[in-house]
Amino acid sequence: MRWNAYMLAGSLALACSPAALAVEKAADYLSAKGELRERLELSETRSGFAGINGSLYEIDPDGSWTLSHVAGPGSKGWKEDRVASGKLARKQLAHLAAELARIELRKLPSHGVARVNPYVIAIRFGKRESVLESGRGKASEEEDRAIRERYHGLLEVVRSLCKKPGEKRVPR
Repeated sequence: MRWNAYMLAGSLALACSPAALAVEKAADYLSAKGELRERLELSETRSGFAGINGSLYEIDPDGSWTLSHVAGPGSKGWKEDRVASGKLARKQLAHLAAELARIELRKLPSHGVARVNPYVIAIRFGKRESVLESGRGKASEEEDRAIRERYHGLLEVVRSLCKKPGEKRVPR
């Protein structure tokens, strides 16, 4: 009898583990064909004396991606220089979808307040957009850290997947 109780408890723990739940949630971000359900755009910018500079990652549902450096706004508007492009394999799209599920993108709030020379991460998945500003705002230190970890986690995954040919990424 005791053995059955241990087996049941172990089975429930495995079925309810974060890994098992994340695999199920990842399906929320993938179509039946294994493609993303929506286009993903992720920008990382810093403002300063020279305007706004940063990187823009764009990943289409089929896995086609581009990395651009953005600068602006200048006298002629925004400048965008395409730096690299490629296509993610189905396994990489599944990895990306698992990360989107892990950070609970659909529940990811915009967070923080603008500061002088702000560092901003913006994520757009279809029509949903979340923006992280550099200042903490009204959140507690723990809440702030947890939300920032979600943004930076996705940024690191996207950086690792969308690299220039021959580039070796070293995690920051």
